[in-house]
Amino acid sequence: MIRTRLLPWGLLAVMGGCASHGVDDSIDGPIDFRVTNDMAEYQTTMHIELAGRATQTLPDGHIQTRLLDRATIDDLRAKIADAQFAALPATIGCLGCADGNVYEVDVVLDGSLHAVAADQFAPWPAPLKTVIDTLGGLAGVPPSKP
Repeated sequence: MIRTRLLPWGLLAVMGGCASHGVDDSIDGPIDFRVTNDMAEYQTTMHIELAGRATQTLPDGHIQTRLLDRATIDDLRAKIADAQFAALPATIGCLGCADGNVYEVDVVLDGSLHAVAADQFAPWPAPLKTVIDTLGGLAGVPPSKP
């Protein structure tokens, strides 16, 4: 019944070219986020299940688990849909060429893993920056770029 109510909004979002009004059902697996730095100044990983459980390995090695609310998960899914994740290149920039962070996001869409790794200093598509900044905010990592 809920799906039936959301379907017209999803169709409207696709027809209007903006997926942020509905939840993207193609995201059917977990979301993984990693931030690494060749200088070993910062490293964290976060695994987010669509039911809301988020498990993060902090820079000091401690593991933290928490439950994200449905609105946060839906917002993240909409931002991933807006970024057209499946169409993004696997790497953006020269990973490891500079002393900056590398941001990695893995998403399961329609049963297939789509991974993007982006160098801090490379130009990113704005919707990808939104996804990375959202995940970074959830993980408590330094901002991706000025």
